[in-house]
Amino acid sequence: MRFSATLIPLLLTGLPFVNYARAQGSVESDRAALVALYNATNGASWTDSANWLSDQPLDDWHGIDTDATGRVTSVNLWDNGLAGSLPVELGNLANLEYLELGHDELTGPIPAELENLTRLKYLYLWSEFGFEGQLTGSIPVGLGRLADLRTLSLSNNRLTGSIPAELGALANLESLHLSGNELSGPIPPELGALANLESLSLWGNELSGPIPPELGKLAELVWLTLYDNELDGPIPAELGQLANLESLSLSGNALTGRIPPELGNLARLYRLNLSDTGLSGPITSALGRLASLRYLYLGDNPLLTGRIPRELGTTSLEELNLLGNTGLTGALPRTFTQLSGLRSLVLQGTSVCVPGDADVQAWLATLSFFNPSGLTCDGSVGVAFGATSYTVTEGESVPVTVRLIDRSEGPSRSMTIGLSATPGRGATGADYAGVPASVTITAPSTAATFDFRATADNILDDAESVVLGLGEALPTGIALSHPATATVTIVDPAGAPAERAAVEALYHATNGPGWIDRTNWLTAAPLSEWFGVVTENGRVTGLTLPGNRLSGSLPAALGNLPFLRELNLAGRWDPTSRQWFHNALTGAIPPELSALANLESLHLDDNELSGTIPPELGALASLQSLSLDDNELSGSIPPELGALPNLEYLSLDDNELSGSIPPGLGALPNLWYLSLWGNHLSGTIPPELGALPNLEHLDISNNELRGPIPSELGALANLESLFLGDNGLSGPIPPELENLANLRTLRLGPNRVSGSIPAWLGNMTALRSLSLGGTELTGPIPPDFANLTNLDRLFLWDLGLTGPIPSWLPNLTGLRIGAKITS
Repeated sequence: MRFSATLIPLLLTGLPFVNYARAQGSVESDRAALVALYNATNGASWTDSANWLSDQPLDDWHGIDTDATGRVTSVNLWDNGLAGSLPVELGNLANLEYLELGHDELTGPIPAELENLTRLKYLYLWSEFGFEGQLTGSIPVGLGRLADLRTLSLSNNRLTGSIPAELGALANLESLHLSGNELSGPIPPELGALANLESLSLWGNELSGPIPPELGKLAELVWLTLYDNELDGPIPAELGQLANLESLSLSGNALTGRIPPELGNLARLYRLNLSDTGLSGPITSALGRLASLRYLYLGDNPLLTGRIPRELGTTSLEELNLLGNTGLTGALPRTFTQLSGLRSLVLQGTSVCVPGDADVQAWLATLSFFNPSGLTCDGSVGVAFGATSYTVTEGESVPVTVRLIDRSEGPSRSMTIGLSATPGRGATGADYAGVPASVTITAPSTAATFDFRATADNILDDAESVVLGLGEALPTGIALSHPATATVTIVDPAGAPAERAAVEALYHATNGPGWIDRTNWLTAAPLSEWFGVVTENGRVTGLTLPGNRLSGSLPAALGNLPFLRELNLAGRWDPTSRQWFHNALTGAIPPELSALANLESLHLDDNELSGTIPPELGALASLQSLSLDDNELSGSIPPELGALPNLEYLSLDDNELSGSIPPGLGALPNLWYLSLWGNHLSGTIPPELGALPNLEHLDISNNELRGPIPSELGALANLESLFLGDNGLSGPIPPELENLANLRTLRLGPNRVSGSIPAWLGNMTALRSLSLGGTELTGPIPPDFANLTNLDRLFLWDLGLTGPIPSWLPNLTGLRIGAKITS
């Protein structure tokens, strides 16, 4: 039978025979244990129960593997519709090495009798993120006696109590995943004794107390994720001893103290997330020693102070987020212009200014996303408004900021700044209020804010304006900096009645009274105060009601929102409650949405929409993101979508779409994400997809595609993920794929891809995951695979491989192999 794509032990040939003592029990007792599992979990309703309860050998029962004596060694019923509790009889499967029952509707506790499975190496009772399992109770302490256990995965259930200290005795454990539960109490310091542990995931629980410094002894650790708990105290300096660590996430805790400079010793670290932790003091310059660092998240730590270390400019950063760190000051280091790979930089909410130099500005123009603080360094100390212009609708107010632009470590004294307001075009003093004679910036703050309120006069007229100025009598040593004035434009809510009617139509069509949150809907309050409605200048620019329990159909009146930029009626995951909230929209997508000329983002995923995708959506020239996955849409993909010049993200997963993939999708110059998996698409893969210059992710797996893999895909220079599995593709692997120098994930099976495994795959050194399982490849494993030192996952199941297993293969750093190989 075919092995699951879930990781299983590599069956090596040519190794010395090990004569294990015969375990207790018999084939008959194993059969009885499996029958108990079937009866306890409603086996009659399983997705696949082939041969269960029959007289066939147990190896022919779906999900079961046995050894040469007929004893059960593997039970794999992942996502098979099991419902009920786990029977204690599972503890009688004395030869069991692999047990996977996750992503089902299992309830009740984990049987303590599992401690009898002394040969168990892999225990999976987890569910995928967003699919919360129902296992309850505490983690049995007896699991700490399973001396051969390599993987223990219980994530995303409802387990309570503390983490047993006895798990620290699992000397062979490599992966411990307990995230997404309701576990409490401290992290046992005994876990620091797990000498072979490579992955420790405890996020999304209620764990408290300090991070044990003993975790610094986990010399093989690659992943450490402790975010979204209630941990406190400092970050242990001992974590800087984790020489193999690649990802560290501690966000969403209540930590104290500074960022330890010892973290600068983590030479392999590429992701560091310390957001929303309460850390204080300066950002240590030692992080500049992390040459492999690509993702650094330090946002929502207002107690961080000082400048951004210039040494960060010597890393490999791709994303840097400092959102809301009000204590950060000074200028953006000019060394950042050396970060050629940086794509996203967030400085909003800081007091960091940006140099106006031409080379810095040219570098900023290369970023895909830049959220500045609003401060510009011009070589002087001064005062300026937060923006050169503001817009406010009659009857509403807008906050206006006066900001100190200081090149030092921040203001050392408070200062009062005079203000003036001069009516401009069409305005009088009666048209506005709230402008004070002065504002005081109180040290150590760098800004002061006041509300400019526009008076509602119920008179439709042209836009009115008011010019704000900074007073001349400034404190000694403070000079005016550009801009010294700001213009406030007052606009009438023209067009609001028609837009209000369109928004009200959405409420009536989607069972507004049944929504989770309908604050201010259908009241006289401004639309901007209705839950999920965003306005600018009195016009509706956003409708964001994800996971708000909308039901019914989408009204055509939504096409009457000409300024709408974002429409998000999808489902949503709430990390606080760890629940997935759905909408249940039905019926067709209205073609009238094509009138939304300013629409940039359309997210209708995770609903029950049916019918075809309107070809009229191809007229949305401003559209950047289109997500319609997880619906019941049918018909073909409209070729008109290939005419969306600004489209960056297209996801149509998990529908009932059929027909071929339109070649025109290869004409989307800005597309970086294309995912069409889980449909009924047929025909061949269009070679035109190889012309997408910015594509990073391509997933067309789990369809009915045929023919060869186009060699043109080898031209996707920025591609990082390529998923082609679960189709009927045939022929050899095109040698042009060797050109995908940035590819990290490659999945080619199951398919009918044939020939020998190309030796050139060993040259794709960026690969972290390679799946060739379920293809028709034959021959030996190329010795060039020894070059894949970054490989974490290798799947070679159901292949016609021959020859000995290379001696270096199981020793690749961090490698997890899913395979069944015979020589």
